[in-house]
Amino acid sequence: MKICKKCGAKNSDDALFCDYCGNKLGEEFVFCESCGEKNLSDALFCQKCGHKLIHEDDLEKDKNHIPEKEIKDDTKENDPKSDVKTIKDTKYDKYFSKKSSKKSAKPIIFAMILLLFVGGGFFLFKNLSKPKNPNNFICYEKNDQLYFSDFSKNAPYFIANNYHENPYFDGVVEFSSDGEFMLYGDDYDEYDNFSLYKRSTNFKKDNLEKIDGEVSSFRLVNNDKDIIYNKDGSLYSYNLAKSKKEKIDSDVNDLYSISDNGRVLYRTNDNRFYVKELGKEKVKLASDVSEFTFDESNPDKIIFLNTNDTLYETTPSGEKQKVASNVFHYMLNKDASYYYFTGSYDGDNNKIYYKSFGGDSILVSKEVEQANTRIYPDGTALVFTKSHDDLYSKIIEEPGAGKEIKKPTPPKYPYAYDFDTYEEYQASYDEYLVEKDVYDVEYDAYRNYLNNSAKIQGLGDKVKEYLEKNYYDLYYFDGKESKKVASAFNTLSFIDNDYNSVVYSPKETLDEKLNLSYLVDLDEYEIFNKIANATMDLKFINKGNIKKIGGDLESNEIYSEITPVVGNTENICYFLTSKNDFYKIDPNAEEIIPELYDSDVSGNPYVLNNGKDLFYVKNPDSIGNGDLYHNKEKIDSDVYGFSLAGSINENRIFYGKGNFTKSSDGELFYFENGKTQKIDDNVQTFAERDDKIYYINDYSEKAMSGDLKVFSGNKSELIDTDVNYLLYPTSQMVDESDMTGC
Repeated sequence: MKICKKCGAKNSDDALFCDYCGNKLGEEFVFCESCGEKNLSDALFCQKCGHKLIHEDDLEKDKNHIPEKEIKDDTKENDPKSDVKTIKDTKYDKYFSKKSSKKSAKPIIFAMILLLFVGGGFFLFKNLSKPKNPNNFICYEKNDQLYFSDFSKNAPYFIANNYHENPYFDGVVEFSSDGEFMLYGDDYDEYDNFSLYKRSTNFKKDNLEKIDGEVSSFRLVNNDKDIIYNKDGSLYSYNLAKSKKEKIDSDVNDLYSISDNGRVLYRTNDNRFYVKELGKEKVKLASDVSEFTFDESNPDKIIFLNTNDTLYETTPSGEKQKVASNVFHYMLNKDASYYYFTGSYDGDNNKIYYKSFGGDSILVSKEVEQANTRIYPDGTALVFTKSHDDLYSKIIEEPGAGKEIKKPTPPKYPYAYDFDTYEEYQASYDEYLVEKDVYDVEYDAYRNYLNNSAKIQGLGDKVKEYLEKNYYDLYYFDGKESKKVASAFNTLSFIDNDYNSVVYSPKETLDEKLNLSYLVDLDEYEIFNKIANATMDLKFINKGNIKKIGGDLESNEIYSEITPVVGNTENICYFLTSKNDFYKIDPNAEEIIPELYDSDVSGNPYVLNNGKDLFYVKNPDSIGNGDLYHNKEKIDSDVYGFSLAGSINENRIFYGKGNFTKSSDGELFYFENGKTQKIDDNVQTFAERDDKIYYINDYSEKAMSGDLKVFSGNKSELIDTDVNYLLYPTSQMVDESDMTGC
């Protein structure tokens, strides 16, 4: 395979000219010492800036000539391991400045001399050649090649040729915190293993360093001094200053954890458990570990479960303490306290305990339903336990007692030969028809009774079993003790991702029981709805507080068919019902009554500034586009309801307009401080960093590529064409939002 040095395209080995740009393959190049542009070897002047090109022959003729910067093509077939720049034919304007050969260098030299003597000038001069903040870096994939740009005077650098054959693969790129260098993978194989490279973001000569090959994952640690990486099932550390590799262990399981300081916790495939600090020997913590965890804010407090379901606490020094046996699940809190469950997933007498690291275990509840138990962000818990109340007898009425229907007796049919006259026969026959009508009604009732009786015969036991499995007592644990909050039918339904939820609880006063015959031929979901609507109240739970939900809104619209808004609010919860009605709830009110905020709302509503700014799309058409509202005020139209997306700027929200299909993307806008701003048409993905918005538009599904642009200062500039994917910063789709919550 021949790689075209002009456009980077792949050609067959016997090709003489590039199939894509027509360039003669194998053609040599000379690089402009002014702007870095690649030119054909026989060119006298740079095709980009017009600067006179310096050839090796010129250097031989004038030995006293010393170029400011010598960039030599050391590549073979465009080898990505070289430090050669590939500069594309694009306009960079304010981001990639152009130099002109017509301007004298004297004013520039004079200005630089002035900088040396102005206060702080030396520092500025010294740092002119240093890389900028990593927030100004971008990396993207194009034709299986990796490109980098720091938006300096240089165009994007081509740094990896075989970045990845699979266009759906995101790839791996990591920068040092000071922006001095980057780590990236190249030469990916069919298993997504790659060669790991370190490269300076200054892109001077001889700055490329290969760390290792066949790497599957890596992490930069210890203030950017070391790398921890996995290679073929083995863990390694690599010191960047010494260029020294150390093997940590082999046959390492996928379950391992790397801390910022370089500490590695890992388990081998034969269940040995180790901790390895940089520069120290590894310490064996246990021999038979199935899983482990720790909190980043408390890295010395480690808990693990062995293969015999015994839970332990340990420290990096290897000191361990047994916590409990027969543990099947545990949940860690942010302060290194944790909950653990004893028993089994399907057990009837499971227990839940609370424990601080090094402290005593506290029994929270018995007969616990682990799957439904909710651990809140502050470490408190809402625990579901088995209820022993006879809910079936309280809410269900069985048909039968005093209501048995006996089989009716059919009337006797009159035959003419039994009568002396026709008149007598006709009178008897007319009477028979009346009795037959009555009989038919009675027999239909009897037949229905028989059919229902046959079905009801096993229905009672089925409903009893269903209620026993789905009826619980709820306890709130505050870290010290538990208190019963309510009895609940089925699980919690969350209004947000923090503390607020709703649950069905039996009515305090039931006017009429639900007849079992109403549950005939219903599936489990329909049985639940019948029981919930006829015998339950919907209640609002905030941690340990529970309140009945009032108002006219049907309970099933809140319980099972709501869409929480995206974003966070401290005091108000917003949600969207299946009927597209938009409601809000004040959790702190004495009486919880959902208040209708607006109607005919679509997509994912969004809140900013702790609920101060509320955005939603109203009056949607058949494809989900409608009017965009901000706090009940219309601000735009033809907005796609599922395109609302947040920003690093708390006062800004992104949204898409137009027709979003597989063959067409809509327009990307943002709203900020009362004003709308259009970014571009046909935008597929975008990312935001500081004051810049990077995006790909005019994306082709067939070619899986589009134009990469940057938007800043109300202006868009083209970075490159035929870009497959923006790798850094991470981008998101315009036509979808994965965030949920309230």
